[in-house]
Amino acid sequence: MKNNYNGVARGELTYTIPEGYYNDTFTLLITSGSGSYGTGNFTVYTPQTADAGHEFSGGETYRWLVKVSSGEKITVYSTDNDYSPDITLIEVYAGDATGSKLRASTWAYVNNLDKTVYTIEDLELGTDYEVQVQAIGNDGSLSDWTRPDVFTTLDEEPVVTPVHILGEIDDQYWAPDIGTKMVYDPENELYTATVYAEADRTFGFSTQLDDNGDMGGWNYLLPYRFGPEGVDGIFLLTDEYLGKRLPLTFDNWGNVRVTRTASYTITVSLEQNYIIIGKIEGSEPEVWELGDVNHSHTVDIDDITMLINVVLGTPATGFFLEQANCDGDEGGTIDIDDITALINRILSGHW
Repeated sequence: MKNNYNGVARGELTYTIPEGYYNDTFTLLITSGSGSYGTGNFTVYTPQTADAGHEFSGGETYRWLVKVSSGEKITVYSTDNDYSPDITLIEVYAGDATGSKLRASTWAYVNNLDKTVYTIEDLELGTDYEVQVQAIGNDGSLSDWTRPDVFTTLDEEPVVTPVHILGEIDDQYWAPDIGTKMVYDPENELYTATVYAEADRTFGFSTQLDDNGDMGGWNYLLPYRFGPEGVDGIFLLTDEYLGKRLPLTFDNWGNVRVTRTASYTITVSLEQNYIIIGKIEGSEPEVWELGDVNHSHTVDIDDITMLINVVLGTPATGFFLEQANCDGDEGGTIDIDDITALINRILSGHW
């Protein structure tokens, strides 16, 4: 601002609105200098907003709310006869920032970010913070600072209710010492976990109500049911439900029966009462044919040879026990009967 002493013409400050705005709200903020040199009048106007003045005291912050469009100017001038009040800060914000708190007394700068997401860490409890962002163009030019975003941290650390996916499948009972702990995302209030379930098996999840370390687990559990009810209260998870928000209710049934072997991502919002189940693509394990003890995808003489060596006690590299119970005995013992069964099936062609 120019000194107006002895009738010199008044000075003006102007801010030209960038592209993309039409008859929009802007906030002009001015903080005057402390002491007597910070006292005096400033007046603000735009082509759409009439002159509005304010008489500053020393070290005062004042905000004007104006209407303006792209290419137009916000103009500031002083009506004092002798001089313009000292200014220590002048800022322009898109939108209504009249309710914003005063600027932070100290700032921490985070420079040279190359991502659109940044997490602020190590904040003090019960403290007001202010955040502003500035962009750097390809030519190195700096944008204006964004309007301040003011927030207050919690007075105490948040208490997160532990949530577990029940670990043992199908014959699982609601036990406090079994399960995979879900990871909590406090920003979105979501729990996530990945579970593996065989086809035609069930899984569920539960929350902890009270921790009792002496008992090695939890005193009480809340099992949950999700999705439409099926037979005996068990929800049948088919592809049509994958990736959709399913309703969540507390109940003594906490199971979902899956239709195929796969790994599933489980996302739960206990705040908004929903669950999302997504199947990880390609997570279905390979299905190996009975008798393919060397996992060659072909049942032939090589499998017979390897099975004979194992039964005779000769170590065999790459032997898979799961495919060796060819006679299907309940105990699963691998012996001469399995060799005979494998030979007969290959020779008969009924494999």
